[in-house]
Parts: sequence; structure tokens; C-alpha cells
Amino acid sequence: MTTPEHDDRWLDGLAGRGGTRDPSAAEGRVLRKALAARSATASEQPGDARDHAARAQALVERARREGMIPGRATAAPSTTLRYALAAAVAILGAGLAWMVRPAPEAQILRNAPDDIERVAVRDPAIAQAELMAALRSAGVEPRGYEVLGRRGVDAEVPVPSPEAVIAALDRFGLSPPADGVLRVEFAPER
Repeated sequence: MTTPEHDDRWLDGLAGRGGTRDPSAAEGRVLRKALAARSATASEQPGDARDHAARAQALVERARREGMIPGRATAAPSTTLRYALAAAVAILGAGLAWMVRPAPEAQILRNAPDDIERVAVRDPAIAQAELMAALRSAGVEPRGYEVLGRRGVDAEVPVPSPEAVIAALDRFGLSPPADGVLRVEFAPER
């Protein structure tokens, strides 16, 4: 790491000042000589910006003559190239259209209210619990729910229904469902 005194002596050497025995000033003087030599070499080269531009143009013309770069009058793209470019654009367009297409709407399936048997009872909570217990004892696993004050039971019943299931449903005035899907809601009597 350098100190401020070292930096000052180095800058003095770069400016052409400073002692000859100081190593920091000597470094600055060496850099000064190298920069001066480079500047002298650059100023000795003939020509200005116009000469450089003309030389660059001559090099480009030579490269064209030797076939390293195409000439000014380039030929129109071949028919095959045109078709390939058109196909690439069409594929990119189709891909983009596929990516931004709207997502399909989710279909919501709802059971028709006719699929649910409604039974009016004095106490819907007790009726729901009794039907679920009777179905469980018959080997069916029911699911109970409550919606808008009505208590319900959903269950998958074997088809044809065993006698125990028929007896459990008969206690509530229900018959076994033909499709095996039992949906019952209990509402309070009015």
C-alpha cells in the first residue's frame, strides 16, 4: 500500500520533477519517457483521419475482391431460403398463439335438485345421525353434511342393495337408489 508522500513523489517524477535518487520519482519518470516515446511514434505516422478512412475502404474492397465478404450488389435470397424463413415465421406465430390462448373454463358439475330426496322430520339432526348409524351397521360408510339449515347424508350403496341397507332406508321411507348414489336431506317439519 502506498503512502501519500510516496504518491506525491511518484506524481512529481511523472511531471518531470523530483530527485534522481528517489525510487518513487524514478518510476514516474520511466512512465513519462514511455508516454513521450509513444506520442512521438504516433505523430510520425503520416496521414490524418481521411487517410485512415481511405485505407480502411481499400482493405474492404480487397476483401470483397477475394470473396471474404459479399459485394455491394448482393443477390436476392434463394427461393429455398425464402420458404425456410416463411416456415420459421409461421411456426413462431403458431407457437406464440398457442402460448397466449385463453385457458379453458373449468366445468362445474352440479347435481340436479331432483337427485336429492328430501324428508321432513321433527328433528333433522337426530334423523341424520340415526340414518348414518343404520347405514354404518349395514356396512355402508355415509358422509353427513349441513347446508342452509338442512342436514344431509351422502352414501354409495351397493347395487343390488343388501337386506340390511333396504331395512335401514325403509325406516325413513326411502328406497334404495337405482344408480347406487344415495342423497338425502332432512328438513324440519312445518
